[in-house]
Amino acid sequence: MIYINIKTTIYLACLQTYHSTAKPMQNRFTQKWNKGSLTVLALSVLVAILFSLGCLFVYEKRRDERIDQERAEAQRMLLAFEAHSTRLFDYADGQLRAIRAYLHEHDNNTEKLASYIREIKVPRTEIFAGIVTVIDRDGGIVYQSGTPREQLKALGKLPDFDHYQYFITHPGDSIFVGPTRRGKVTGKMQYRMARPIFKNGVFDGVVVLALLPEYITDFYRSTSLGPHSNATMLTQKQWLIARQPAAAPGMYGSRVSNPINNGRTEPGQGGGVFGFVSSFDQSRRDVFFKNLANYPVTLTIGVAEQDRDDALAVLRRNMILLAAVFSMFSMFVCALVLRLISQKSHLISQNKRLENAESSSRQSLSELHRLSDHIQIVREDERKRIAQDIHDDLGQNLLVLKMDSTELWARIKGTNPELNQRASLVLNNINVTLQSIKSIMNDLRPATLELGLLAAVEWQLKQFMRASGIDCKLVATEGAELGLDENRSLAVFRIFQEALSNVVRHAQATKVEVTLRRDEHGFSMTIKDNGKGLIAGDSKKADSFGLMVIKERAHALEAEFAIESRPENGTALSIFIALEKNSTNERQIIRPESCLYV
Repeated sequence: MIYINIKTTIYLACLQTYHSTAKPMQNRFTQKWNKGSLTVLALSVLVAILFSLGCLFVYEKRRDERIDQERAEAQRMLLAFEAHSTRLFDYADGQLRAIRAYLHEHDNNTEKLASYIREIKVPRTEIFAGIVTVIDRDGGIVYQSGTPREQLKALGKLPDFDHYQYFITHPGDSIFVGPTRRGKVTGKMQYRMARPIFKNGVFDGVVVLALLPEYITDFYRSTSLGPHSNATMLTQKQWLIARQPAAAPGMYGSRVSNPINNGRTEPGQGGGVFGFVSSFDQSRRDVFFKNLANYPVTLTIGVAEQDRDDALAVLRRNMILLAAVFSMFSMFVCALVLRLISQKSHLISQNKRLENAESSSRQSLSELHRLSDHIQIVREDERKRIAQDIHDDLGQNLLVLKMDSTELWARIKGTNPELNQRASLVLNNINVTLQSIKSIMNDLRPATLELGLLAAVEWQLKQFMRASGIDCKLVATEGAELGLDENRSLAVFRIFQEALSNVVRHAQATKVEVTLRRDEHGFSMTIKDNGKGLIAGDSKKADSFGLMVIKERAHALEAEFAIESRPENGTALSIFIALEKNSTNERQIIRPESCLYV
């Protein structure tokens, strides 16, 4: 019944979860479901069912373990009860045998029987032993402990007593154990053990010992399997002797309807186990019983299913709750997965659009870089052409004009002073014009580049120091410019010029150090100042084209570009161009006439 209830509860929890979660979800995504969505839903339902079955399996396993524990504990208790009861009956039977032997020896003379009983009585036996009664062969009471002889006749004959009738119908020496009844003399609940008395081999009476059931129930009370479980002692005909929990008064004198004779008896053990519904409290129990070997008594331990269910109630509730929660969680996860699946195509298309946009952006950026590189090349070529045209045309014409003016000035020097003075002014103007043309040509295309990058850097640094008043220092390795072709040398020089321009416009520096190096890895150039440094956001200003130009030129060179700066600690700008390996030795170039040192 418990299994059915648990299975039904878990099934209802899963069904309720399905109707509350899966159904609305199905109505919402019906048109968008595909094979993958149906697979996810089926897996979610399968996982929920498997988890619920797992919870049921755990509960059944714990229940089986509980049953095994109860069985082992009941068997242990039965063995303890058997040992305890056997010791009690052995003592009581020994006392009965001793009294019977005394009567046989003294020819049924009971005058000194009371003193004899006191002699053989073990101390503290009053807690379980009661009245000793001797009945003659006609059913009359000839002795009863604690009752004066003259009052025995008033008790009359007791031929209807069950122990007396037992020996009438069962000739031979045997022992009788009767059910618990209220004594007429003492008024206490007690049960009786009896043995027959023989004289010359013929039945001559019965010796009866009344025992108190409290001694048995007190021992039973020391162990318990639950409030609804019980331990009982029954007669051979299944009349109640003792019970724990204590029996109601109406239970004594009633026959217990235990089907012990139909129990699954274990061979050689004199016991067994069977299912049973009590006629007293209507509780269902698994009854473990044991027949005492030498006495017509049966001991039983009834383990109530209600105690077992109460012990497993918390586990059962937790398993049902866990199965329901996990089922709802699995359905919730399923809803989320289906939600993701429903958006998958949208995300894929969006990702494709983003990838296409990113690809287009990369392509556009690459095209912009190529365009920028092309513009730089075209501009440098145009500068070179313009500088060449100025040199070839305007420069040559001015040179010829200067030569003619010089010859004219020399001829009229002594003959016409006024005209000579005017010729001198013209000659000076021609010289100034030639210097301007030379400066313009150097700006367009430094002539010193024809001598190499290092010479051009030296010349430019000298011009920069003269124009700005900033102290400059150049450090270079021997053959630093080796490996750089004309275009690369020009691009590096333009980066150098732009860096110096940024120092003048923004750095507020007093010192500049330029380093040119060539090692086995390649060529590097570093321009370092001691100015105010860059502040966060300076490179993002609308008019900050200097660094942008440098980055574009470095990209055109396929060079690595780096800039290090801290507020008030200056700025260091570096580029690196990978070249073929070539070992060099570092040296510092110091030329007294160049002023390129501090």
